[in-house]
Amino acid sequence: MNKRNLSTAWIGLGSNLGDSLHILHQAWRKLGRDPAVRLQRLSTCYRSRPVDMESEHWFINGVGELQTSLSPMELLTLLLRIEKEFGRRRDPDSTGHQDRTLDLDLLLYDDLIIDEPFLQIPHPRMHNRMFVLAPLAGLAPKLKHPTLHLTMTALKNNLLNDPAAAVIHQVFPVAGSRI
Repeated sequence: MNKRNLSTAWIGLGSNLGDSLHILHQAWRKLGRDPAVRLQRLSTCYRSRPVDMESEHWFINGVGELQTSLSPMELLTLLLRIEKEFGRRRDPDSTGHQDRTLDLDLLLYDDLIIDEPFLQIPHPRMHNRMFVLAPLAGLAPKLKHPTLHLTMTALKNNLLNDPAAAVIHQVFPVAGSRI
């Protein structure tokens, strides 16, 4: 892999079925086995109540930084393949979110802005999700959102200061969970 041709991508990792913390560890390692990917850093993981879905299973979420020579679409394809290998099932007839063994989201890719039917960068809901902002601000507090032009810390603080979102967006660090 040629260093000059590497892009930086930020990946959201989540699971609410099975041994979620172990699944996230294994998925991150599997992602790093691809010759076009160099794993950089991982966040602390957080436990959070499901958002936009009804489930008794809480999520474990984290964020990772990697460098890659893959295009954004190639990286998304790799993420979807790894999800499937970990038992992720996507029901095209189902509406809304479902419980899942693994969820890998492409959050950011350099400072690109892409709005295509199957690929949106930055992730369109990341700025409204504490389970993304808390770990991402922990890793890269000064990283700026490419369309909102605010740092991850500012976005996290905006969400924390929103009384209507406070209960929904509570996240709890998982002790010893650096993946």
